This record gives sequence, structure tokens and C-alpha cells, in this order.
Amino acid sequence: MLTVMSAVMSSLLMIPSTVYASTYQSLREAILKARPGEEVSIERSRMIPSMDLRTVIGQSDLVVEGIITNATSAVTEDYSFVTTTYAIKVSRVLSAKPVVGSVPSPGVSTVFVTVLGGDANLDGRLVHAVDSSLPLFSVGAHLVICLQRHQGKREMSIMYGPFGAFRIDGEQVRSLVKNDETIRDTYDGMGVDAFRSFIQAVAR
Repeated sequence: MLTVMSAVMSSLLMIPSTVYASTYQSLREAILKARPGEEVSIERSRMIPSMDLRTVIGQSDLVVEGIITNATSAVTEDYSFVTTTYAIKVSRVLSAKPVVGSVPSPGVSTVFVTVLGGDANLDGRLVHAVDSSLPLFSVGAHLVICLQRHQGKREMSIMYGPFGAFRIDGEQVRSLVKNDETIRDTYDGMGVDAFRSFIQAVAR
């Protein structure tokens, strides 16, 4: 297995790559060096500043609750990483900013959300990519996510990574942040109804 490690710091992309713990090269070069059927592994660690959920909600174009129905992964066009696009069937729109130039609709049925990470095949090689700041989701996962639109694109992104996504387990909320005790202490275990009401109150 070939391993490529990279780190994203703010807007600067730093890619120290390791192949067999010694050779530095790009992911594309690692893919070309890998034998057919061999796995190429890459991990990125994004340094995302701690964000208050009220701020995340306020800056989001759309906040929805829904279930993941499909996931599709692919290597990016520049061969730098793998992204996964989720189709999420929306059960509730908790907040929505008007879209300039669009005709208002009575609701949103499905949103498409793209994140870093996933497994993809390229030239007979399996590329396994991990974004250590945000875990990948499984089809069937029940989420509340804060989203950012991108002009001219169907796919949206999650605002501030793990600070803009929450998993619903039964009737309770679970955060996805790893190193922010304030977020975990505030929202983990909160009832779903209370969490929905909080988001709608902040969005007003």
C-alpha cells in the first residue's frame, strides 16, 4: 500500500507526501507508481477554527434535517484527493435563506452535499482518502446539517465541517467534533425537538 499524508492549514494547502516512509510526491505520482490492484491511501487534516453553532447557523444558506439515501465517491479532476457526494432526502427545512433570482418553492425534497474523503478507483488502483476532521457518513444516516450553496452548482458543502453537522441517534443529537468540549457538552444528548427549536429560533 502506498501512503500519502497531507495537511490543509487555513487556505494554504501543504502536501508533504510519504511513499514507503521516504519518497515525497503527489497523489497522482503515487497512483502511477502503484501496481494495478494496489491501494493508495491519503489523509488530510484540516485545521478548522472552533465555531459557535449560532454563528454557523447564521452564516448558512440552508439548514436541513434528513436521511442519506446515496453516496458516490470520485477522485478530483486534479488528482489531489477523493470527494464523496451524498444525496440527502430532506425531512425538515429548519432554516433557508432566499436564493437570488430563483422562484420560491414550497420545500426542498433532496439536497446534494459534497465532502472530502471516500474510496474510489483510478486506473485500476483503489484510492482511500480520509478527512480526519469530519468522518464519512453511511447511507441511512440521520443528520442535521448546515449548508453553503455554490453559485451554478447543485452540490453544496457543510459549513465549517464538523461544526455544521450533527447526527441524530434515536431522539438525541450527537456532535461530530473531536476536540471541542463546549460543543459536546452543550449539544450531545439534547433532544431532537429541542435542537430543532433552537435552530429555528437562531435563524429567525
